[in-house]
Amino acid sequence: MAESDVFRANAAAVIINSRGQVLALERDDIPGAWQFPQGGVEKGENPLDTISREICEEIGVKVEKDLLLLAEYPVWLAYEYPEHIQKKYDKRGQAQKWFLFQVKNDNITLNLRDVKTVEFMSWKWTDIDEVVGQMVDFKRPVYQIIARWIKALLNQ
Repeated sequence: MAESDVFRANAAAVIINSRGQVLALERDDIPGAWQFPQGGVEKGENPLDTISREICEEIGVKVEKDLLLLAEYPVWLAYEYPEHIQKKYDKRGQAQKWFLFQVKNDNITLNLRDVKTVEFMSWKWTDIDEVVGQMVDFKRPVYQIIARWIKALLNQ
C-alpha cells in the first residue's frame, strides 16, 4: 500500500518470547500507555523493511540477528485518528501492515535510552490481552484483530 492523502502507511509488529508472551513498550510521552513497535513507511520502503528499521531505532534490536519472522497479517488494517490528531498529522488515520516475530533468545535485554529514537521508557513481557485492554480506544479494534490472529497462530 502506498502513502495516501487520507491514511498514513505504517508497519507494526508483535514480538513474542518462547512462552507466547508479547513485548509491551511503555510510551515515554504518555506514562501508562503501552503498545507494540510501529512506524511510518518511508518513500521506497516496503513494510518489512519499515518495521525492521523501526524496531532497531526504537528498541535497539536488529531483526536479522535477534528475531525470527513468524508471520505477516494478510491484509492492511486501518484505524481513524481522533479529530485533534487528524489535524496534527493532516491524515484521517493509519493503515498498518502487521508482522509477528519471536525473539531468538528470551533473555534479550533492551536499553531504551541508547537508541536512535527515544519513544519508550520501559518494557515488559506480558499477555497480549493486557496490552489490548490498555490500548487507546481508537486503536483497540485493530489490536483486537491482531490479538485473535496471534492466538490462533499460537493455538492459545
